[in-house]
Amino acid sequence: MQNYRRYVEQGLTAKLPSPFLSIQEQSILGSDSFVEDIRRKYLLKRGIGDEREETSLKHLVRSENVGTVIAAVGVEYGICPAELLKRRSVCREGRQLAMYLVATLCRHERPPVQLAKQFGVTNAGLGIARSRMAEALTDRDQAALRARCDRVRNALKPPPSC
Repeated sequence: MQNYRRYVEQGLTAKLPSPFLSIQEQSILGSDSFVEDIRRKYLLKRGIGDEREETSLKHLVRSENVGTVIAAVGVEYGICPAELLKRRSVCREGRQLAMYLVATLCRHERPPVQLAKQFGVTNAGLGIARSRMAEALTDRDQAALRARCDRVRNALKPPPSC
């Protein structure tokens, strides 16, 4: 009983991270693998009824093409997309951004192991690269990196329909 009391008191005095910060895909709380399991088991089998009413589902089902994402990052950094796939790329930041965007935007197209293999890393390596870039993008001093990431994301968006 004393251990539980100490645990509760620590929770009241220590600043703990909010569990809502780990919400994935706007509606599912859990790890990346849990979100992927839910998406594959339940969401891909279900069609989208009205896209205007099911925006979160549309986001979960939609996936970007790996080649398109890598090409968009290559255009942003002014280098050949094949250079981003090299382990010793001359543009380290571009490679890291490409790995981050592929891991977040293309994970519904192919299994994570295949995405990682395209960059010549393990699945864990891709996950670590994604986490590091996600952290860098939240850093206040990385405004230029955030702007580049936003430009790539905007380049991937389909043009508005008339």
